[in-house]
Amino acid sequence: MTQTYRDLIDHIARPPLEYAPVPFWFLNEVLEPERLAWQMRQMHAQHVDAAVLHPRPGLVTEYLSPDFWRAIEACLTTAQELGMRVWLYDEYPWASGIAAGQVPDASPDYVMKNMDLLANDVVGPTTITWPYPQQGVGLSAAPLLGANEIDGQRIIDLQPLARDGRFTWQVPEGSWRVMAVIARNGLTTFDDPYGMQRWADLTNVDGVELFMRLTHEQYKARYGELFGNTIWSIFTDEPPSTFPAWGTYIPKRFREIKGYELTDILPLLWYDGGPQTARARYDYFDVVAQCYEEAFFRRTGEWCSANGLDLGGHLLLEENLILNTRFMTHAFRQLRHLQIPGVDWIFPGRFAAYVPKLAASIAHCYGRERALCETFALAGWHANMQWMRWQTQWQFVNGVDLLVPHAFFYSISDTVPIPPAPDNIGYRWYDCPPSMFYQQPYWRHYHCFADLTARSSYLLTRGTHVAEAAVFYPINSVWADFNLSDGWLRGVHANTLEVPGGWIHPDKLAEGPATVVTDSCYRAVIDGLRDHNLDVDIVDDDTLRGASAADGRLLVRDETFQVLILPAVRTIQLATLEYIAKLWRDGVTLVALRSLPQGSCEHGADDPAIAALVREIWGEDPVNNDPARRALFFDGGFEPELAGVMSTLEPALTIDTPEVYSQHRRLEDCELYYIASMRPEACRIEVRLNAIGIPELIDPQSGVLPGSPVYRYESDQTVVPLQLEPYGSICIVLRPGRAETHITATNLSTPRFVEMPGGWQVQGTQTSAGKAWAELAMHGKTEHVQDTEPFAPGELVLADEWCFEVLPEPQDTFWHADLDQLELMIPEGGVPTHMRTGSWAEQGLPGFSGIARYTQTVELGAEWEGQPCTLDLGEVGIAAQVYWNGELVGERVWAPYTFQIDTVHAGSNTLVIEVANTLANYISVRHADSKLQWAHFTPDQLASGLLSPVRLLRQRRVVLQVH
Repeated sequence: MTQTYRDLIDHIARPPLEYAPVPFWFLNEVLEPERLAWQMRQMHAQHVDAAVLHPRPGLVTEYLSPDFWRAIEACLTTAQELGMRVWLYDEYPWASGIAAGQVPDASPDYVMKNMDLLANDVVGPTTITWPYPQQGVGLSAAPLLGANEIDGQRIIDLQPLARDGRFTWQVPEGSWRVMAVIARNGLTTFDDPYGMQRWADLTNVDGVELFMRLTHEQYKARYGELFGNTIWSIFTDEPPSTFPAWGTYIPKRFREIKGYELTDILPLLWYDGGPQTARARYDYFDVVAQCYEEAFFRRTGEWCSANGLDLGGHLLLEENLILNTRFMTHAFRQLRHLQIPGVDWIFPGRFAAYVPKLAASIAHCYGRERALCETFALAGWHANMQWMRWQTQWQFVNGVDLLVPHAFFYSISDTVPIPPAPDNIGYRWYDCPPSMFYQQPYWRHYHCFADLTARSSYLLTRGTHVAEAAVFYPINSVWADFNLSDGWLRGVHANTLEVPGGWIHPDKLAEGPATVVTDSCYRAVIDGLRDHNLDVDIVDDDTLRGASAADGRLLVRDETFQVLILPAVRTIQLATLEYIAKLWRDGVTLVALRSLPQGSCEHGADDPAIAALVREIWGEDPVNNDPARRALFFDGGFEPELAGVMSTLEPALTIDTPEVYSQHRRLEDCELYYIASMRPEACRIEVRLNAIGIPELIDPQSGVLPGSPVYRYESDQTVVPLQLEPYGSICIVLRPGRAETHITATNLSTPRFVEMPGGWQVQGTQTSAGKAWAELAMHGKTEHVQDTEPFAPGELVLADEWCFEVLPEPQDTFWHADLDQLELMIPEGGVPTHMRTGSWAEQGLPGFSGIARYTQTVELGAEWEGQPCTLDLGEVGIAAQVYWNGELVGERVWAPYTFQIDTVHAGSNTLVIEVANTLANYISVRHADSKLQWAHFTPDQLASGLLSPVRLLRQRRVVLQVH
């Protein structure tokens, strides 16, 4: 990995191809080798140098058939010719493990199953004869102590009494609850009816081996020589799990690992049964996690590693600890076997920081270089690159460094017949849109986004991540308190999206079931710290037990943390707390929130060994919070808890503007600070780095170092004022030393401080009225230089009527292949020859998706002669390319839509602006009668063209002499 400043500068303009976005390429129609090759050339031309070959609903070519393999071979041949990389997708369509349905069809044992509870109460003494379902896996009774409480010490196994679908039991005196646990074909994510969708049981080793023979080994047999070069990785996507899981191997592994029968404690998953309840629930989830890990994740990860491939992908619904428990049980233990662990974000809004932090933290804890995010699905056809930039930078500033855009559609046709698929939530044009591929009018500009993504990814994989705090992953505490009879947590019938307080954003709940409180505290502290620009990593038990203490800090691999935070941890592994105590004795500061540990995973609630360790660490009066003790406890709700944590931390930097975030990385010879704005407007900010050094700026958008940075030293800080675009980003590189000469303030844009014979010059462009000036630090003194003549900037608002024409469609058979009714774009009266400023969708072209050309002659007076200018297009829908007097000026795909014209001349000038919109307008007329949400848009979502007045702003070049 590059660790030096020099290599950073040498590669930032065009990073190696592995840092480019890797889109899902939906193979969703008849796969024609020539058409596939054409589409790959389209990708390559827009700097997309890798793609995931994703068979998808709508696929006509039979999966894994000879025709399918010919199509894959065409992709690989083209990739070799172009120097591209290919990722394989391990399934059709998803989720991973079914081999297009062949695995669950092979054996009932390979079908995913979940448990459900049938319970009834009876008062003895009496004799009962009741039916016992054929699917039963456990039958027991226990004294009833309350609505959801049984005597866990007196559970009676009734399974031996079952005969021919019935059982007879002589009920002892008292109130008893009789409980039958049954195993049924598992539900899919959103509670499909039983049997409607059959998913593979990924705790079943035999089923997983069959899956790998049908997919992984088939790819290897044909293309194994390309593994590790042209074929880079395999993507595994949302491996299915049901809840609470049951499978052929689970009771066997439970007996081997825990030393007793799983059926002995099944009732305790639903009911409280005394102190041993926490241990029983932990034991169950621990074994299920181990079964998923052993059968699927370790097996596929090791196979990829042995064959020179990376395994990348993500779990289903990673957004909180409740969902981590429901889906694969333990995110760390599963994703640590992926060379590129990831998450997904497939909604238009912004997800909370703890989601990308999960993937990034697993990568950091287990020595992985990359963390991915599958993103952009379900945003709709109107999604533009401004929105994509916003989403991407939020993910990147929180630890993601490999983007998997969802998606590039091979086809959006609905006239080619669609065969049935094992699972789908849409076909072709309405399969979780948008497609960001060649169908989009803005496609010729996609390289702008691809380059920004690649450069940001490259920057954020340099060196070592630096964070202030480590947050313990309290999944074991959630398991121990996970009561399946608690309302929305009740078995598989709970809708996964109905988590109290919201499942996407931190809910900051202080009361409720212990499971909810732990989850809420965990999410809230991570997001709260990120809101204050304090960075974190999440650490699990196994990582923590491999950590050490150094100079009063927690050392995890190459990272150091000022504190270790325990968020509402009620139950913990005894070995983990013993190791935490050792770290504390060695100087690490601990902060517990909301509750202190009470029980152990090994012995259940109220474990004396846990109590003794808590007393040693936090003392008899934990709320005393003596900083000298280095063991603090904060309670009372989100605000005081967050304030308490923040009081223990020294930030690496502060930013004076909210909604502007940072990530800090340390290279061998410099510090790197990635700054990203989530603000929709341009903003001036001030970044205070708590270190002295010589700053330089890198613009991820262009890959250049823009001018000489303006900065000043204050005490032990380097203060850097910055101007950020809407949703803009910049990278500050801080090199060792202290500059003796530099600019500390100026009213010039992009100033340069240049040493000349006999002195210095400040060069730049003046955009504001008055005299140009600069303030300089010169060998310990402050110098102020100023121009002699004031400047009066000029502004010309262009006429709002333009000559207008539509650029012809690409004359390419493959471009036309899936756009079924292009004639709908143009009204019967044809294209207007003139267009006023404003959306063309409201001026006679409601269904036009394409590129339009605006032309105007601009008359300039003598005062403009030889001056630099900024052309400000205002609001554009959505991408613009500008020509001035026949010369290409540039292109912009997001705000600000401003273009620098180095020199203009008096007299007549020709301005041409080409604007591309999205495919939403075409979709809105092509599928106007559709009831699907993806066919309908608001006027704002269809706004296309030049949407506001265009202005030309006169500036002047300035050279200030410094003697």
